[in-house]
Amino acid sequence: MDVLEKILLGLLNAETEEEINKIIRREKILENNNNWKSYGNLENNWGSAGNQQDEACAALVEKVTNSIDAMLLLKCKLAKIDPTSKQAPRDIFEAAEKFFNIKKNKIIELPKNELTELANNIQLIATGQKGSIGYPTLSIADFGEGQNPKDFPDTFLSLYKSNKSNIPFVTGKFNMGGTGVIRFCSKINGYQLIISKKSPELKGANNLWGYTLIRRLRPVGSMKNSMIQYFAPNGDIPIINKKVLNLLPYCKGDVVEPYKLPMEWGTFIKLYEYQIAQRTNILYDLFVELSKLLYEIPLPIRLIEGRSYEGHTMESNLIGMDQRLEVDRSELLDSTFSSKGILGQLGRAQIKYYLFKYGTDRNQLRRWIGNRSIYFTINGQTNARLYSSFLKRQKIRLDHLKDYLLICIDCTNVPTDVAEDLFMPSRDRMTNGEIRYQIEEQLEYILKSHDGLTEKNEVYRQEKVKDKIADDSIKIDVLSKIIKSNPILSKLFGEGVKLTDPFERGVKEEEFVGKRFPTYFKIAKKYKTGKLIKECPIDSHCVVLFKTDAVNDYLTRLDEPGELIHNNEEYTRNIFLYNGILHFEIHPNGDSKVGDELDFEVKLTSPSEINGYFQESFKVLITDSHKKHKRKKVQIKKKGLAFPEIIPVTKDEWEDFGWNEYDAIDITHTKKKTDAFINIDNIHLRREIDNDSNNAEIIKDQYSFSMVILGLAIKEKIESFNSEEMEKEEVFRFLMNSLGSIIIPVIRNIGKLEEL
Repeated sequence: MDVLEKILLGLLNAETEEEINKIIRREKILENNNNWKSYGNLENNWGSAGNQQDEACAALVEKVTNSIDAMLLLKCKLAKIDPTSKQAPRDIFEAAEKFFNIKKNKIIELPKNELTELANNIQLIATGQKGSIGYPTLSIADFGEGQNPKDFPDTFLSLYKSNKSNIPFVTGKFNMGGTGVIRFCSKINGYQLIISKKSPELKGANNLWGYTLIRRLRPVGSMKNSMIQYFAPNGDIPIINKKVLNLLPYCKGDVVEPYKLPMEWGTFIKLYEYQIAQRTNILYDLFVELSKLLYEIPLPIRLIEGRSYEGHTMESNLIGMDQRLEVDRSELLDSTFSSKGILGQLGRAQIKYYLFKYGTDRNQLRRWIGNRSIYFTINGQTNARLYSSFLKRQKIRLDHLKDYLLICIDCTNVPTDVAEDLFMPSRDRMTNGEIRYQIEEQLEYILKSHDGLTEKNEVYRQEKVKDKIADDSIKIDVLSKIIKSNPILSKLFGEGVKLTDPFERGVKEEEFVGKRFPTYFKIAKKYKTGKLIKECPIDSHCVVLFKTDAVNDYLTRLDEPGELIHNNEEYTRNIFLYNGILHFEIHPNGDSKVGDELDFEVKLTSPSEINGYFQESFKVLITDSHKKHKRKKVQIKKKGLAFPEIIPVTKDEWEDFGWNEYDAIDITHTKKKTDAFINIDNIHLRREIDNDSNNAEIIKDQYSFSMVILGLAIKEKIESFNSEEMEKEEVFRFLMNSLGSIIIPVIRNIGKLEEL
């Protein structure tokens, strides 16, 4: 065994940074700095390598997607198709169908043995340390095209080269995927091992394995920045002349033995002591996080836990968030709600909604949704997520769906330049700029105008407050007098603080029961001429409603979905089907002129119709903007804030709210009502009551009303700005100014409740 092979075996079996340091100190060829070259052939490469993902899991995803690319490229080349030609697939899902016979969103239909066999082509393996002891070492192995040793500098170890920029069906485009993980590998030196051999079936394969060790050389002396280097003795990638290398784990039951099974070709990458937040068994927390970041994937991934966890599963197949939801749909999702739409600001970006059942275990919700529930994806990979608090914005008021609603916006067909303006090249976050604000503004409009979401928000609210609202009319009357007598409180709340009916009582509409395939589809309203002529202001929009008896998920389900086909797509946004009504929204574009008439033909496919579809036609007339302002303006006196229903929350309900003993209040909204949930087992409140048990009810009321008034005052201020744009000190000052304006009347007047 020569020295280079000995070094490889040592690096392969090492699991920690210290073990690698020992190998380097022992082997002179590794210790010699002349045998290390700068990554990308750039001395100042940290500016690029260090400016990638800001979270370890997001950086890891880039490695996984590179393996998917390698698998698709191998099959494409073996099929004698030039990956850059017109004959090549147009996207990753078309490539998966062409080369692996897997249709988009159909991975779950594969028999279990076939699914596992396919998943074994790309493996993510955990070895090394676990739990609080240290970080795991993660390895990614794939049976993709692989690389000849001499090609490493132009592929794995390059920066900015256009290796895949002209290939439409791959995810990697920026030639930066190899560097994002560096800042998260081993705490000091960023060690990463790459081993690869080009598939013997490909033209130009030399049947040699190559390997290199990547390290981060931290600044010393006159160095201004770190430098990324790779091991290349005498300037060349080390070569191993063997048919196979034992790189893969042997798995049987709960026993996993790393580095036992052979690879004949492909790529094996090892990330030492990878500083990931999910340090438990990778089939749990890391599995969930990867599912979120790989929302839709064309090929399954095999996750293998190589560390000892007795009584736990050691292998599982990663199939993407959308497929996981389909597997557990009946158990998790609200079967009465399914919808999708279009975000017009992003061209033909598709929006898909997943609503979890009310009462779903909070731990389940945290795993599926967490605190960022609005996904923007390209080719199935999550490029950015918005926080769930977006649903609580003043213009939306879907507070009660915040923990239950998952939204995916597929930006795959968004124009390239728009995607570049919106997403960072690291594919883990959005830019803060004009286009983002425009998109958020339109998303606000889409969410607030969705009748189904508004209805469900009220349903979930009623479930939440059921049997918890007491008759506090006497106390509210007293509080009303206090508020009216104080000019500051009157200004905040306006006139009247009476509690309103907490539920939408009255005649309940008959529950909609749709059909699997529609038997009719028609415009909801027509003129007597039989031809709808809809007026649409040039600077606004109009809505045409259609009636049908199709079930809500008819256009979104994976099994035999219907299709809505229409012309003039450039004018349409925000289309969704809910409870027998199809909402079809039309927006004039930049080429529209007053007086233009647009002819629309809309088809809804259905096997129930003899032609295979129903068809409706109508015209839209573009009108001057002044036509929408004909009504006389009426001055409406501002009423101020409505005083909310006060709903007590006890200790045994904390889990439902994600609370602990220090939480105090949560204020939620629908479009018509405001609720204040008060933690009556708050530790500070309980201590005060314990000190004065004779006045327990008075203290509880004083606490509740004070928290509501202060909470509403602060919440009104919070909703007037985007906290992401402000420094913490500015936010603190802003909120304390609000509190300062209200604190004295609260202190002086809430004490009057003792007079009850």
